[in-house]
Amino acid sequence: MFSILPCKDENVLAGYPEGTTLLIYKDDENVRGHIAYRRYMSALEILSMETGVEPEADGSVSKEMLLHADALIRAVASIALTEGLLTVCSKDVSLEPLFEKFGFFKNGEFYTLYVSKLFSKGFSGCDGCNCCKDN
Repeated sequence: MFSILPCKDENVLAGYPEGTTLLIYKDDENVRGHIAYRRYMSALEILSMETGVEPEADGSVSKEMLLHADALIRAVASIALTEGLLTVCSKDVSLEPLFEKFGFFKNGEFYTLYVSKLFSKGFSGCDGCNCCKDN
């Protein structure tokens, strides 16, 4: 069973900017990855994310990586909605291949996602990206 829970370890949190929330992604008791975010103006900014899944040999996003990223991004998007925020954003260029799959768009130095797009009816985690075109 997978869980996504806030990190309470002050030593781990010390490595992140003030105001950061770190969610730990576990499979039973094994840590798979994380997502770190903080409030940035009227959005939640993803500072880092790790799915626990390696990319394909060619560097592309695997379906398993997409599945785990979906859980992490939706967790932050749900928190954004709870806080009355409409967007999630990030400056993390290394996450661009994943962001493209979720419909983030480039907005200056940020990748931005309208939370409503993520939770819209019929959204599969990859609508419009053609990652499942062959299936």
